[in-house]
Amino acid sequence: MAPAGFGRAYGKVDHLVDCLRDPVHFEFFQRFAKSFHFEKQVKFYRKVEELKSIRDTKTRTNKIIELHKEFFSEQSGSLGAEGEIIKELLESPGDEVTLGMMISAQACVMKSMENTWGEKYLQSFPETRREKTKTKAQETDLTVDFGKNLPTESRMGNKWRTFYTFIKRSARFLKAMKNPEIKSEFIRYLRTVGRDPSRYHLERWSEISATSIDPTINNEVMYHKRTILDKPIIAELLVNDLNFLREVMCYSAMYDRIKFMKSIGKGNSKDNELLVSKTKSIVDHFLNSAIPPKIRVNAKPEVASQIILLAREQNPGRAVFHEISIQLFPVMAQFWKMFCFLRYQFIPRRILKERRNEMVKERAAANKNKNLDRLKLEHENTAPLIDYTKTQHYKEPRMDVLKTLDDVSQLTFSLSAGAKMVIPIKSRQKTDGSRTESIF
Repeated sequence: MAPAGFGRAYGKVDHLVDCLRDPVHFEFFQRFAKSFHFEKQVKFYRKVEELKSIRDTKTRTNKIIELHKEFFSEQSGSLGAEGEIIKELLESPGDEVTLGMMISAQACVMKSMENTWGEKYLQSFPETRREKTKTKAQETDLTVDFGKNLPTESRMGNKWRTFYTFIKRSARFLKAMKNPEIKSEFIRYLRTVGRDPSRYHLERWSEISATSIDPTINNEVMYHKRTILDKPIIAELLVNDLNFLREVMCYSAMYDRIKFMKSIGKGNSKDNELLVSKTKSIVDHFLNSAIPPKIRVNAKPEVASQIILLAREQNPGRAVFHEISIQLFPVMAQFWKMFCFLRYQFIPRRILKERRNEMVKERAAANKNKNLDRLKLEHENTAPLIDYTKTQHYKEPRMDVLKTLDDVSQLTFSLSAGAKMVIPIKSRQKTDGSRTESIF
């Protein structure tokens, strides 16, 4: 519990980050942090939030140097958080620190506060304590006894088994996305998620107005929302989530290739411009779209804003989209699991046997029709044809010469009748009354 004399804001919050964004909650959380001596972390979080709002490059650079001197110099003391980015900032001079490093340090500090003080502060709300007690009372005896009676080794084994299953499923998902046919089937499946009126209530999808996502969308448009893995998911944006992950993988592969070429001395001056262009393309299409909704993936607005700021840097790193990717990938892996369950659904042996018999009959009928077509083709091939490649054809032509009263000669040709010559009667007579010879 908080020390004596500590005040608290009324009203429930779900996460600690909500306290830092709300002015009323932040005032009481700051008093809570001062009581437990971690107000320096809260101050650093707020300073970085102010840094994000600075648009001028020169002013932002000076602010970064000031923050580095205030929190990461030898005279400033420890910040109270651990992480690789914290060690890197302590070892780096202030003029080499970038905005991305500060945002990463902010995320590290936020995680440290949530792990250390988040639950303790949220428990100071009476509403939270009552809901927690009610949730425990609703659990079945079997669940409680099962969790208590399991030995520590068994519980740890289940965790590792779950982790191994997730890694294996993720590897299969990444491999399958390289197959165009399977990828197209998965995209068609994602387009049906949450759209079936007869099932989306059973799947716990709820209809929401699209204006709650982006006020610029038409009021009549409805979206379908559901919480998956503690994340709010919009069904209409799932295809965009998949395309975003694929574009990020392409960007990472491009970054690795450029870095490798530079390491062997074959880098190009245009490589960095190519990375900046790719980053801008991803941001403009998925995170800052000109077509509503502005954020076209299932990402939080504050996270998208951080990514947009990082993408404006002249030297974007490999992990510029990491924060959103780690939010979207587990959800996509969950839908991949559902897709595989439907695609490879178990069929009883009796139904499978009937289906196989039907397939045998269909194959036999198809082979019979194929044989009939082949016999018909062979019969057509045996029909007599005129071979126009033989030289004797031109010596003894197959031609009909007809008489006509017209004054104009005509030469016609058809595949069925061959060549046909029609000449006037006068031209067929010589002066001595004999017939003319063939022109061939």
